[in-house]
Amino acid sequence: MTVIPWITTVLVTWLGCIFLEWALHTMAHIRLKSSLLRSIYDVHMRHHVQAYPPSNIIGEGPYRNAGGESVFLPILGFIWLAFFAILPLEFATLVFVESAFYLWLSNYLHSQYHIDGSWLESAPWAGGKDGWFLSRRALHFYHHRHLRKNMSLGGISRLADVTFNTFVDVERGQRER
Repeated sequence: MTVIPWITTVLVTWLGCIFLEWALHTMAHIRLKSSLLRSIYDVHMRHHVQAYPPSNIIGEGPYRNAGGESVFLPILGFIWLAFFAILPLEFATLVFVESAFYLWLSNYLHSQYHIDGSWLESAPWAGGKDGWFLSRRALHFYHHRHLRKNMSLGGISRLADVTFNTFVDVERGQRER
């Protein structure tokens, strides 16, 4: 077998993760009448209103979890099962492993944005004092004050936000105002 299908699967999965994260996060900001969709909104708004409101957006660790896994993991589980039903096992496994890693990384970064003194604030590979992590934190904090902007939860990619015109560039100094 050639390597092209593997490379294609990795690239399509990565793009799929970027856009799915954006879509699920955007959906979590819309109050709908369906009980399932309403529970997604309610759980996510606990993150914005109770756990990390704009007036208390960053704090001592550990991260104050608002229960997002309870509504998002079943959706992701259904999507993963669908891939295993329609794709050959090797490709379904590749999609699962890559998307699970993306999900973990996005959630981890998101939790670190809310922790004052996160080890990522000074990590050399994360850009140090004024680098990648702090710029992504600033984008996320902007989202907490403007709920329909900067929808990339972990800030891994701006592609979906730019594509759907929800990206707002923010200077790092604005991150905690």
